Amino acid sequence: MGCAGSKEPSPTQGGQAETKAIKYEGSVRQRTEAEKSFAMAKKASSKPDPKLGLEEIFECEKFLGEGGTGKTYLMKSIETGEEVAVKAINRPVLKDLMRLIKREIMIQAELGEGHRNIVNLFEVLLTPTHLCLVMEYVPGGSLTSYITSKFPDNEDTSGNARGLYITEAEACYFFTQFINAVEYCHTHNVMHRDLKLDNTLLTGKHPPVIKICDFGFAKSWNPAMAEAANTSTQIGTPVYMPPEVLSTGMSGKAYDGKAADVWSSGVMLFVMLIGGFPYDHTTNPDPDNPAAQREVLLQQITTSWKDCHAQPFMKRLVDKLSPDLRDLLDRIFVTDATQRITIDEIKQHPWIVREMGAMPEEYRQVLDALADEQRAINRKVARNKQLAKEIAGAAQFRQTKLTRLLDAALKPGKVAAISEDPMQMTAGEQVERIDLRQGIDHFVKGSVSFAKLQAAMGPDPLAPSTVDKNPRVSAVPEEHHENGGSREEPTSPNRV
Repeated sequence: MGCAGSKEPSPTQGGQAETKAIKYEGSVRQRTEAEKSFAMAKKASSKPDPKLGLEEIFECEKFLGEGGTGKTYLMKSIETGEEVAVKAINRPVLKDLMRLIKREIMIQAELGEGHRNIVNLFEVLLTPTHLCLVMEYVPGGSLTSYITSKFPDNEDTSGNARGLYITEAEACYFFTQFINAVEYCHTHNVMHRDLKLDNTLLTGKHPPVIKICDFGFAKSWNPAMAEAANTSTQIGTPVYMPPEVLSTGMSGKAYDGKAADVWSSGVMLFVMLIGGFPYDHTTNPDPDNPAAQREVLLQQITTSWKDCHAQPFMKRLVDKLSPDLRDLLDRIFVTDATQRITIDEIKQHPWIVREMGAMPEEYRQVLDALADEQRAINRKVARNKQLAKEIAGAAQFRQTKLTRLLDAALKPGKVAAISEDPMQMTAGEQVERIDLRQGIDHFVKGSVSFAKLQAAMGPDPLAPSTVDKNPRVSAVPEEHHENGGSREEPTSPNRV
């Protein structure tokens, strides 16, 4: 979960922590090695905090990382044995940070349960001392780590790459999953706005499945509004940002967030194969410096991605790309966003069609299994539409419960249920829980009344004279998120 101007560890990632203290140095390898050293130092100096208030619910296994807003731990459910990533944010939470946290919770809870390539947010918990986000644990590290692990075997003694860092078939395997997840976000009126390798995690299986994470900069929109997907906030990571985003700070012009996500996706595809960025700010390494943004923008306007202007040594690797792949990247890296290829067109592009047809069997089996799972999920969602009234009511009920819980997190509190006497409560009763995992399955067992749903989900966790020990709240799509689909957030423009 991100906040403006900083990057904290992906709460679900089983490895490296990222921090603004690490300055971007140009190549993927330099940045990753710096982050790895910093993360190791953090792990060596930080021990699991035994005072989160979760001791009766989770067993803490290890510390994963620390960011600007909290610490993340690998924990195991005492009841089920399930491993999860728990991000603990100290109370009281700052109001500006809470606004971003709330929006990310609502967006990720809605999206994650509906797509297997998006990290799932399971629960939100409030303890006397912390606001805790319980998320799917993805043990394979980031896609950045995966690509940089290929460097030693692919480079000669001088550090020059012998060839592409992964095959086009493997790149297509990852890219297909990624594009499907981004398409799902856009279909559900969400633009991510910070797509990059660091925000793409891998499962521990072989071949790994990707999971998009970190929706801290994401934004939802109201499709009923004219030009609803347009936004004017300069936000993201410069090397992944398209020209219309880099220039909006000067021009003030709104841009299409969906088209911006397509550009960022193209950068990811390029980096997976080439090991560096098509447009870079090597002269101005600090991404928070406006000069870094101008450097990238100038390259985008005046040079081709194939020139690798900032790092010319990569050009010989670009020449190794197949003609179909070069054509796809040509159509992605179009400076006029209105002429840029769409996700639907990407899925039908000759490179995708060719690689999918000749893909190794181990990749094909995983993609087929993911497609089967997704079809099953989509059928459940379609059945939900028959219960629109109940879904709308349950969504509002969840929104109310979550809002009150998060409002309580803005204040220091000796107990989570602020109306209760702490002397009469066990440690477990001092934890308020909102379960976000039941969104799909709540509505697939036939028609039910909202009154029954409300009763099943339990009372309002912060209502007077109640202690809700285990409410079940549905993660059902809403028409508007906390930002109303239009309000922009003040941010620093860059993140590493």
